[in-house]
Amino acid sequence: MTIHAVVGGQFGSEAKGHVAAQLANRLNSNRLNKTLHLVRVGGSNAGHSAVDSAGVVWALRQVPAAAVIDRNAALYIAQGSEVDVNVLTDEVVALDQAGYAVSSRLYIDQNATVLEQHHIDRESGSDINARTGSTSKGIGAARADRIMRVANTVGQMSDLFTHLGIIAETAPMIAAAHMRGEHVIVEGTQGYGLGLHTRFYPQTTSGDCRTVDLLAQIGYVPLDPSQPRDIHTWLVLRTYPIRVAGNSGPMDADELTWEQLTERSGGYIQAERTTVTKKIRRVAEWNPKLVSEAIQANGGVHSRMHPCLMFCDYLEPKLAGSTDMIDLLTHVNAWRQIKNLEVNIGKECSMYGTSPSTVIFNDRQITRAITRDWL
Repeated sequence: MTIHAVVGGQFGSEAKGHVAAQLANRLNSNRLNKTLHLVRVGGSNAGHSAVDSAGVVWALRQVPAAAVIDRNAALYIAQGSEVDVNVLTDEVVALDQAGYAVSSRLYIDQNATVLEQHHIDRESGSDINARTGSTSKGIGAARADRIMRVANTVGQMSDLFTHLGIIAETAPMIAAAHMRGEHVIVEGTQGYGLGLHTRFYPQTTSGDCRTVDLLAQIGYVPLDPSQPRDIHTWLVLRTYPIRVAGNSGPMDADELTWEQLTERSGGYIQAERTTVTKKIRRVAEWNPKLVSEAIQANGGVHSRMHPCLMFCDYLEPKLAGSTDMIDLLTHVNAWRQIKNLEVNIGKECSMYGTSPSTVIFNDRQITRAITRDWL
């Protein structure tokens, strides 16, 4: 009976959607007659990408990214979310047309906040982008209205959402699924360093980004001492952390140019753009201090935490597309670099990303961390 919280450990864009999708695929192929439950929290300012079985990349901002992996999974937009009806409509229509039947299995929490055009206008007409590097998608404005108790909820504007999914109170549904022994994957947004109450304030997002914050947003925190395996954190890290373009705050490590990384990788690494704003990202060397802070904020190395090191192919392009631990071991230079990063992390990683559609699972570490083979 496990809740899997997928959280970012740096400044976002760590590949949380990819990790959630790969985890969903792993659980899907091994579970026995049980429904998988996929939950998205946060707002529409972050795009999470997953690659379906046909090789199509889906960049989703409201629907859980793993929806394109398991066609039978129950999907949820949780109560702590901000829902942009235009973004959600585009996604549901596209996914339904592609055969994923999302509208018939998506539960939209009646207590979620509706993100309206005036929220976007308020941010885009302010200096928040210049001051903080914000994407100006209205999330902060919608949250501010919720705090002031003037925001509308999905339940209050239900006519806008009935054709997109099933309006419901999702917290009891998620709790019931968990108590039935079914896996729940909660897909978080942003990353630890963008948390509102971190040392990076004010160049942060408008909320916090830890496992405890994800659980608060779904409205269900299982605290049964008889079930020590209830909550697992999948902490997603990338070999070269990024921040969004502009005055988005310090990297806290040596900043790089994409040209430097292109040369370092023999032409393999190319400049990245953010999923939503399409602006070229800032990039830097690995940041040991930030990673250590993220680990501590998510329970520490001795908790039920699974570090996921993504973009390992940036260390060794020959790893691209690999799904076998043997490949990691045979590329000595990359393996040495990974082990050095794991010294900073404090434990072996459970997952290594090798491309936008592939990962290597470290089954030894997963089994050790969970103490039983639920996969």
